[in-house]
Amino acid sequence: MARGRMMTVVCAALVAGAAGLACGQIKTTPADPMSGPRINDPAAGAPSLVERNFEGKLKRYEERIEEAAASKLDLTSEQRAAVQKVLDERAAKIDGVVRENFELLVKGAAARQAGDREAIRENLKQMREKFGDLPRRGLLDSIADTLPSEKADQLRSMVQQYMRASIEEEIHRRAVAAPTDKDKKADEPRKADDESKKAEESEKPDEPKKPDEAKEPAPDDMMDEPPASPPKPGAAGRADRAKLVAQFMINEFTREVRRSYERIIADGKRRLDEIAKELDLTPEQDGKIRQLAANYALESKQNPTQAQRAKFFAEIMKELTPEQRRKFIQYQRAGK
Repeated sequence: MARGRMMTVVCAALVAGAAGLACGQIKTTPADPMSGPRINDPAAGAPSLVERNFEGKLKRYEERIEEAAASKLDLTSEQRAAVQKVLDERAAKIDGVVRENFELLVKGAAARQAGDREAIRENLKQMREKFGDLPRRGLLDSIADTLPSEKADQLRSMVQQYMRASIEEEIHRRAVAAPTDKDKKADEPRKADDESKKAEESEKPDEPKKPDEAKEPAPDDMMDEPPASPPKPGAAGRADRAKLVAQFMINEFTREVRRSYERIIADGKRRLDEIAKELDLTPEQDGKIRQLAANYALESKQNPTQAQRAKFFAEIMKELTPEQRRKFIQYQRAGK
């Protein structure tokens, strides 16, 4: 399975676990959506996550914004180590869920591809149970608890400021994209023409579709289950802002899951590279063993049984010389 598709599988199935996040914790202030996103400049000299490119668009971060904010704080080595411990422990828990529930993630992706809403809901329910309270456990509070009050306040301010700027930018984007009354009026002749063509087409006998006309379902814009009615463009009310905050937090959790997947893939590649170097594999051996590893990961769904491990070990041994087998056994015993 290609890496891009695997990312879609993981994110699409896991992100719904964040739906229970308390979206009312961050306050947003009303703004005129047609005035453009506010810069929300911090006080002079204060650290901030709000950075914009030459087009005025808000910078997006690979890591969660809580982690990005902590990295900008002026911390002692002990304080930074405490923050890193929180991040490492959370990452390990997410990695464990990803590894142990890979098959469930694949089933969720298949249900979404088929458009089976009942299967999607059941899959999301199961994934929420697997993650427990992890998506709702506040990373912001966990990091802030390790810091002195002044630094904790700076951290919270940076996170709230960035979230507010991101939501205002989305409200502005929707307002600009929304058709005006003038646009709607100008569009009426084209719509009437389209309706006329549809009426003419309906009178013609149906023709069988060609195979190449079949369309694949488009990927979801919302990785969580689509809401019955998305936030309306224009002036956003409290309910609309609450939806945007919830979606923002879902996206943050998705980013954690994506990084978890990348860590798992990177760890597997690192181990294969180590084995290739340790055993001095030939290019042919290296290619065969990497293919065996790819098949092993796919068949075991990242959660292998003892029998699958034994089979994988035996398949690798078949590709090695007697001397390489001795080294490989030593490598395994060393627990590398």
